[in-house]
Amino acid sequence: MEDLTKTQLILLALLVSFITSIATGIVTITLVDQAPPGVTQTINRVVERTVEKVVPGQTASVVTKETTVVIKEENLIIDAVDKNSKSVVRVGLEGLDGEFGSTLGIGVVVSGDGLIVTDSLNLTESNDYLIKTSSGRVHSVSVDDLNLSDGVALLKLNKLEEEESVVKLTKPSFGDTENLRLGQTVIAIGGLSGDTVSTGIVSKLNENIVELPVEGEENQTTIGTLGTIISNIAFSSDYSGGPLIDVDGFLLGINITRKDGDFSVPINSVLDLISKKSENVEEVVE
Repeated sequence: MEDLTKTQLILLALLVSFITSIATGIVTITLVDQAPPGVTQTINRVVERTVEKVVPGQTASVVTKETTVVIKEENLIIDAVDKNSKSVVRVGLEGLDGEFGSTLGIGVVVSGDGLIVTDSLNLTESNDYLIKTSSGRVHSVSVDDLNLSDGVALLKLNKLEEEESVVKLTKPSFGDTENLRLGQTVIAIGGLSGDTVSTGIVSKLNENIVELPVEGEENQTTIGTLGTIISNIAFSSDYSGGPLIDVDGFLLGINITRKDGDFSVPINSVLDLISKKSENVEEVVE
């Protein structure tokens, strides 16, 4: 080593560094290949772009290479759950002490003025219930609509005389379920006492065939609309009435638990139900 010149030492150091980098790369690739699918699937998006710009008056072009951005799916899931946790409420009956009693199921806020959707089987024969928000506040609600065919029920926030200010609830951002694809990652939020999260994929999309009249013609046309969303998530009663969301935090549907199979009612169907109900109310008023 003493007989080596400074240049030779530098070249030797570069050679050792090069060999170490190759060895590290081989070990990394081997470990990734042997890793469980759940680990390798955490990388969701890799974005890399090279921008080439020719500067006038210069013979050489200026090349700008943006930094590679790696977004892990687990981080997207965490953010999506955070975005929706304030929109999840617990539905229960009033206890003997007048406080919130045992939880019957989960509900999801669908309007800021106090409209909540839940699984119809979460309700009893009573018309009045209590909801508890993520902040622990308790509010009185009553049944606004019970749609047994779709499996959902709508609860409406009651305005109490002792409440000086208008209660505002946090509603989620709605997704467009018509753009759902098989294999898409979905997240279910449940938990009777606190948030519980399960992840899975869309495994089946069931269509409803609807007949629509054609203007100026006697015949009718048929269209297919999304009826139910089926995922590979096994819903327990803890998830009944809770939200099904995507990795971007958009609400896709309301989870329904049944003995013959679990499913999610598309949020588009829920919003249509609310819209039709509003139209009926306006017609009665007129």
